[in-house]
Amino acid sequence: MTPKAYWESHDPAQREAVAATAGTTLANFRHIALYNGSCSPALARRLVQASHGAMTLEGILFGETKAA
Repeated sequence: MTPKAYWESHDPAQREAVAATAGTTLANFRHIALYNGSCSPALARRLVQASHGAMTLEGILFGETKAA
C-alpha cells in the first residue's frame, strides 16, 4: 500500500499514531502521502513497521507502479 492509500483509508488518529511511531511529524507524513514528498529509506522502513506492514517499502519509495 502506498502512503496515499494509507492516508485515505485511515482516520486522523491512526495517521497521527503511525507518524509518531515512525518518528516523524504528521505534517511530514502528509507531505509524503499527498504530495509525493521525498522519504529516506530509513523513514520508509519505520513507516512500514509503524503501519504493521500495511504500507510497503516499495509503495513508500516508488509509489504506485503500473503492471506491464
